[in-house]
Amino acid sequence: MPANPSRGRNSQIHEALCEVLKEARERAELSQVAVSAALKRPPNFCHLVEKKRRVLNAIEMVRYCAVLQTTASTVYSEVERRLILRHSPFRR
Repeated sequence: MPANPSRGRNSQIHEALCEVLKEARERAELSQVAVSAALKRPPNFCHLVEKKRRVLNAIEMVRYCAVLQTTASTVYSEVERRLILRHSPFRR
């Protein structure tokens, strides 16, 4: 059985990923429907991704990021940075 991304330690990673993807979409000035259409997916696809109801596999992630005019590595780096900052002993 696959791990549920909304439970356990992976939930923080998934939450940060969804935040970063939403911010990237907003920076690209694209609507959720426009992203879904560019990916040739149902109109609510982007909404499901941003609300942690749909998990992207590696290939989908690369395509999703391309539509957002960024790269998967940039997105993952930002996710990692946020997680490190959240758990830093120097965080205020």
